[in-house]
Amino acid sequence: MTRKTISRASAILHLFSEKLSEQIEVRKMRSTIKIIKRGMDTDVVIRHFQMERQILASLEHPNIARLLDANTTENGLPYFVMECVDGVPIDIYCNRSALSLTERLSLFREVCAAVSYAHRHLVVHRDLKPSNILVTSDGVPKLLDFGIAKILQPSGDTPMTATGFRLMTPEYSSPEQARGLPVTTVSDVYSLGVVLYELLTGQSPYRFKSRSPDDILRAITSADAPRPSTVPEKLETGKATGHSDTDNSIIPPNENLFKSMRRELRGDLDNVVLKAISKEPGRRYQSVEQLSEDIRRHLDGLPVYARKDTVAYRVSKFVGRNRTAVAIAVLLVLSLMVGIFATVWQARKARIAQQRAERR
Repeated sequence: MTRKTISRASAILHLFSEKLSEQIEVRKMRSTIKIIKRGMDTDVVIRHFQMERQILASLEHPNIARLLDANTTENGLPYFVMECVDGVPIDIYCNRSALSLTERLSLFREVCAAVSYAHRHLVVHRDLKPSNILVTSDGVPKLLDFGIAKILQPSGDTPMTATGFRLMTPEYSSPEQARGLPVTTVSDVYSLGVVLYELLTGQSPYRFKSRSPDDILRAITSADAPRPSTVPEKLETGKATGHSDTDNSIIPPNENLFKSMRRELRGDLDNVVLKAISKEPGRRYQSVEQLSEDIRRHLDGLPVYARKDTVAYRVSKFVGRNRTAVAIAVLLVLSLMVGIFATVWQARKARIAQQRAERR
């Protein structure tokens, strides 16, 4: 047997062992089977179900629930087997773990990375909300439920249900989505901005008078959200984050924690959040990467793009990043000024003494 033949055999064995280990790993992984219920197998539902299966098959990211298998039943109904995510919604996780402001922002940036990955693969989620962003016990966020996601293409409006309601969650829908206009990646930026607003304040930026379509549309498209640093002191448990008041898994927001964070929201984060949830798509961040980058710049003490660029602002951010160096420089300048003043004072005293001596 030649060396070339041995090398080929080794490569085949190595490839076979990798495939085998991958299959074993998939079998060990807990999974969730999603299938259409009887009576709901309309053409519209089946089409969206097949689209979700197609979308999940194209996405491979550590922060997106994996698609493990897909097929159809004997009756011709499509189903797929996906990774079972054992976690809780991101807002509940943050409150339960009493995460600090920095920890919440870092966790949110991981979510942004997953959404950005989907956008690069021409997929817009269209239903980003805390219940679709689960965080495992290890602190890893997982994005799931692409049930109303859509592959980006020029044609096609927001899908409607048989009753005429658009497939969306009102509390997290962008104004253009609520109006039934074409949805783009900037709509996902808006939804992420609403999620970020809730993570930082414990409350929703909206106050719906009722659940009627008109009131919901009016609140989403017309009502201006208050600056995160100015939200009321008293948190409204349940209604604040869009969860049901009867949900026993909800951990009430820690008012003292949000109160302490509120002081840190003034300035940069106020502007970042409000830019993300701007009513006009053109005034928002034009990509999830831009939103995540501005948060990174804030965490690193750099000027953010959401604020007006002025000399005073840049100086204040420079001082904030280099407190020790600036303090040392100020002390050196003060020491130098004191030294110069002392030298001048002593020279003046010597000159006066000399003049007196000359007069004598």
